[in-house]
Amino acid sequence: MNWNFCRHYRCVLTCLLLALVVGCGKPSPDELLQEGIELMRQQNFVSARHRFQEIADNYPDYDLISTVKLNIADCYALDGQLGKARTGYEEVAETYKGQFTAQLAEVRLGDMAKQEERYDDAESRYRSVIAECTNPRLLMDTRQNLADLYVVTEQLPKAVDALKEMVDASPDFPNKLRTTQTLANFLIAKGSPEQAWTAMLSIPEATGFERAKDAYYLSIRQTGIATKKYDKASQYFDDLLKSATDDDGKALALYNKALIATATTISRATGVQMLEDLAKEYPKTRWGRWAEVDAAKTIITASDEFDNPMDLAGQLLRDAEDNYDDIIADTTVEWFEPAKSANARFQKGVIQVMRGQLLEDIDDLKSASQTYAEIIDRFQTMPQIAQQANAYLQQMAAMVDMAEASGEEFWEQLRMIRAGVDPFAQSATAEAILPGATEEIAAESMPATGESKE
Repeated sequence: MNWNFCRHYRCVLTCLLLALVVGCGKPSPDELLQEGIELMRQQNFVSARHRFQEIADNYPDYDLISTVKLNIADCYALDGQLGKARTGYEEVAETYKGQFTAQLAEVRLGDMAKQEERYDDAESRYRSVIAECTNPRLLMDTRQNLADLYVVTEQLPKAVDALKEMVDASPDFPNKLRTTQTLANFLIAKGSPEQAWTAMLSIPEATGFERAKDAYYLSIRQTGIATKKYDKASQYFDDLLKSATDDDGKALALYNKALIATATTISRATGVQMLEDLAKEYPKTRWGRWAEVDAAKTIITASDEFDNPMDLAGQLLRDAEDNYDDIIADTTVEWFEPAKSANARFQKGVIQVMRGQLLEDIDDLKSASQTYAEIIDRFQTMPQIAQQANAYLQQMAAMVDMAEASGEEFWEQLRMIRAGVDPFAQSATAEAILPGATEEIAAESMPATGESKE
């Protein structure tokens, strides 16, 4: 064996190992960046800033150096060192003009200016980003910030214009709808109901309408009621009814038209009758299945306008519970559309709770518990559904325990809630009266509404 060669080999190997050890002792900028981001997630902003600063000091030519410097400024801001944060943002905005990180820094500076009530500076920074930004998400966020600025400063025309620009710039119908809802709420709050109604009817056509159409029709109904455009909103759904080509479309139009009618004293009884007729005419649609529940809720809310209101509402809820039996009994649906089958059971459980609370019948509350227990048993392979049912089951167990333990006191508390009185107020003063008659009953603390998908 050549011992000189062996010694040379051992020497080279030792050098390589030493080089490897030395190399492993100095993390790469990518590793430092990931460490810093993870520390920020853990809200350890000081340690995160140190990681980012190490990159800035040792790797000034790093490809993501602008992101690193923005992160340093963010850490200062999140740690409450606003002066240093502002200096950092200004450096990024100036040094990396035209880059995405510079635009983010400008938005951050605009937010700081708004918080410090330097509104002109905030507006200028937001507008500069809007003029140059090509990133859709940042552009929409900045438009929202600008609109919020105008709202805070009560510049009504500018706020309306900014929100309208957002609607036009939104990439799809769901986003346009969300922005229009914000606009409509703002206009209603500022005493401009006509503009709010017009805005809701004027959303431009865009992709994604089918995904958002139920929410859109709900917004039309709610805006019509909030702006007292009852006739116009009702006419809208009349037109929708005429154009509908299937039972679901017709039931949807009738459902919204009926709920608009229930919003006023003069037409409330008519609205209840329309809901009952809807349940009979389109019993297999999701709107028809739930219509009697809304009829019962309306009667409970305005009980002084109906003869024998509790009997009427109780019967409607008994009928509504039966509306889901065909789905529940269909094993084909349970196998191939398990979410639909589970939802039918959830709806049934909600109705049982409502009826139990209304008729003060603990057996109905126990039936709801059994319904939720059955969901857990049947849908074990769908963890989200089983977990949701288990949460409701726990609520029901507590409710039944309270009803059994306190008896009349429990039911009296529910009566007070229905009447709009806080049963847990310290004293029976005027402050214990909630403003106006509530449109909710205690059962609405339980989830699932008739406007969810089957």
